[in-house]
Amino acid sequence: MIIESTNTVHQPIDVVFDLLKNNISDLVPYLPNVDKIEEKSRNKKGKKEDVISTWTARADMPSILKKIAKPDLFSWDDIATWDLEKKKVTYRLESKLASNLYTATGENKLVAIDENTTEMIFTCEVTPHPENFPGVPKILAKKIVPALEGVIRVLLEPNFSSMNEGIKEYFENK
Repeated sequence: MIIESTNTVHQPIDVVFDLLKNNISDLVPYLPNVDKIEEKSRNKKGKKEDVISTWTARADMPSILKKIAKPDLFSWDDIATWDLEKKKVTYRLESKLASNLYTATGENKLVAIDENTTEMIFTCEVTPHPENFPGVPKILAKKIVPALEGVIRVLLEPNFSSMNEGIKEYFENK
């Protein structure tokens, strides 16, 4: 499953890049499906910077998953490498519950449209591995894939599409 979003924000590229790379937790009040973002580590290497953050989401889920889902299912580590020259980030997401529940990788890039307008292009590819979910019998694993993909989409897609509005609100309230 691929999740993509392209948005435009009326701010200079360097301002948007700095917000996303260095102050992403400031956007939490403006992101409806995120409870918190906590930076765990940061390491600059030349023109790249590695940042690990833990995200905690809030979302409703189908009743079939409520019985087996644990709270850690809604937290993940964002293991990111920021390219300071190209204004992009490549990342992988790793569940706090277990690292083998899904594979999620992506790239977000910023493009200057003009000196005061930035295009944000977010892409994430997610493959759930329900056979690795604790308490899910192997025989049911394949049957819950559609519901699981729906939950993942509900968790991630609004964050991508609401990022533009969140950034706008952030700058309006700053």
